[in-house]
Amino acid sequence: MTNGDRTPASAVLETLPVTRWHWRLVVIVGLGTFFDLYEVFLGGVLAPVLATEFSLGTAGKALVIASGFAGMFVGANVLSIVADRMGRRRVFILNLLVYSLFSLATAFSPNIETFLVLRFLAGIGLGAELVLVDTYLAEFVPARVRGRMTAWAYTIGFVGVPLAALLGGK
Repeated sequence: MTNGDRTPASAVLETLPVTRWHWRLVVIVGLGTFFDLYEVFLGGVLAPVLATEFSLGTAGKALVIASGFAGMFVGANVLSIVADRMGRRRVFILNLLVYSLFSLATAFSPNIETFLVLRFLAGIGLGAELVLVDTYLAEFVPARVRGRMTAWAYTIGFVGVPLAALLGGK
């Protein structure tokens, strides 16, 4: 289908060869997914450690886990809309920046209340990450290799799960 003598961008995308640029994109997006999944699983690992540190009961441990997920819920709903307006690349970078800054700040939390607020804010940074990963790859990767490249991005991401268990419990 053409518009005059112009070919739609989607048709051009499908004819492009897969290059090093595409694989670099997969690695970058996979690293974003890594931090997302690392954070998701880190909550469960950290809850017992923080229970000792801050004398938390069952409700306190649940809040440690819930604070990150609540932030992710807000981030997914707000930042995915922002990504449609500002561009996915900008919001992808913004997500990682917000996550990184607030995650680093949680390491210096003087009390559980500060920790929960900072974890919520870090969660906002991660909220749209997985949504953006799929959309971003769909926009730049030809359909004939999209499933394989998306699988590789998630494979990189899922390395964060056992790493969270190994590093989080120490």
